[in-house]
Amino acid sequence: MASKDYYSILGISRNATEDDIKKAYRKLAKKYHPDINKEAGAEAKFKDINEAYETLGDPQKRSNYDNFGTSGDGMGGAGGANPFDIWNSFFSGQASGGFSEFDIFGGSDSHQSQPQYENYQDRIVISFLASIKGVNHSFTYESEKRCEVCKGNKALDGDSKYIITCDNCRGTGWEMLRKQTIFGVVNTKASCRRCNGQGKMISKPCKECGGRGYKKFHKTQNFSIPAGVQDKDVLVAWDKTGIVDKKISIHVSVRPSEIFSRKGNDLYTRIVINPFVAIFGGTASIPTISGIKSIKIAAGTNSGEKLKLKGLGVKSSAGRGDLIGEVCFAPVPKLTKEQKEVLKSLSDLEVPEVTRWVSKAKKAVVSD
Repeated sequence: MASKDYYSILGISRNATEDDIKKAYRKLAKKYHPDINKEAGAEAKFKDINEAYETLGDPQKRSNYDNFGTSGDGMGGAGGANPFDIWNSFFSGQASGGFSEFDIFGGSDSHQSQPQYENYQDRIVISFLASIKGVNHSFTYESEKRCEVCKGNKALDGDSKYIITCDNCRGTGWEMLRKQTIFGVVNTKASCRRCNGQGKMISKPCKECGGRGYKKFHKTQNFSIPAGVQDKDVLVAWDKTGIVDKKISIHVSVRPSEIFSRKGNDLYTRIVINPFVAIFGGTASIPTISGIKSIKIAAGTNSGEKLKLKGLGVKSSAGRGDLIGEVCFAPVPKLTKEQKEVLKSLSDLEVPEVTRWVSKAKKAVVSD
């Protein structure tokens, strides 16, 4: 059984994540490295820290340690390894944890991969109706295509005799650099500075493309803005026809409508009617996204009442919303003398509901 509590040595709990283990190791290894800490016992502490990390930083060894008290290396613990070998392995990026010591201490000279795609941003302002029905949109951006002269190999006239092996890295794309750190001189593996990590060089570049292997041009692409898009939506389209993939983000702005408003997939509008139609009943016009439709108005309809037309809202993958129209009374037009007399006679009619309300109000005022 292992005689040391590796979790205690690193100051972490038994359910610590891999990231927790790496952070703990970074902090303690830096604190107790013999080149930094000259106190008595620092070197022994440093060895314990590396021994603990060698086991807990490896998922299989950690599992064996948790279950059986051993890392599974045929010994009671991981103490057989040279702690400075573990330390130095980080600098060359070969640690079992999958990261280099330069990653731990912030920054590395190792080769970084090039971006896998380019970002383009486009902004479009569309009408409310276009946002409901969908619309086509074109966007012009810079792309590239393979050089027709060198066929992409970058050499003069495409002749491979002008493509030579880099004499600095001998075709590997990597070189070893000596770096002075607070811990001493460390050898690090970095991308070859002469060939930019390619392993090969062009002795005579193509005159047509300048040795790039491709030529740039302006490309216009048509995009379909889908029906149902909303204000502030961001649509993403990809163009993978060039040398480098293009990610095109289209930021959508929708102009407000004077006729409609939207909530989810439901549309809202107004049904402006003659007040007398509300009294006697009749028909009225209601705007929809496909044109004006006629709707029945029942006698006694009140202002502010909402009428629903199912399935006339916004269409989406979840279904189609409804159109809700709010009844609004138009101002009474100018009346003739005869019309006024008729209405006056109607206004003199006793309405039971009005009588009950006035009676109830009088009692409330007296009692108060």
